Amino acid sequence: MEEKKTFLQQLKEFVLGYEDKETTLEETPLVELEEAVKLEEMQLEDGTVISAVAFVEGESVFAVNPETEEKIPLPVGEFPLMDGSVLVVVDEGIIASIGAPAEAAPEENMETEFVTKADFDAAITEIKSMLSKEVEAKEELSKVNSELQEKVDNIPDAKTIKTIPVEMKIETPKNRKERIYQLMQNQN
Repeated sequence: MEEKKTFLQQLKEFVLGYEDKETTLEETPLVELEEAVKLEEMQLEDGTVISAVAFVEGESVFAVNPETEEKIPLPVGEFPLMDGSVLVVVDEGIIASIGAPAEAAPEENMETEFVTKADFDAAITEIKSMLSKEVEAKEELSKVNSELQEKVDNIPDAKTIKTIPVEMKIETPKNRKERIYQLMQNQN
């Protein structure tokens, strides 16, 4: 029985003029490739499972869909992990850094200070003087406003011009004599 030849075998046979029985294409199943590369898994604080070849800077990182086992590149952002560290992704699916969370600014040690009665009275006096200046300024503005309003009120109203329709009659002279008479009246 003669085996079916692959296209590659037929091409080699045609070009080289001989049959190469040793050359065959071997297909490696994808399942074997995935098993060859073991992915590490971690959990985010919210329970999402993420995986990467290694959790180090520059490696690809994926969120794993628990139902379909589909791996989706992790979006840009900061992701708190279960162990308290933070995974930072700057480019989609690429680890920028992993480590301890950025610490908030340390709170200043607030010491309790007591205010003396003299300091308190001085502060109250200063506040009262600021308020009195504010009241004086408002009164001054109110006075200026009323003066301006009075000036506006004293402007006389514009008088309306009444028009009376005038009927003009233009008579055309009927003869030469009437025309001359009309011209003489217009000149005077």
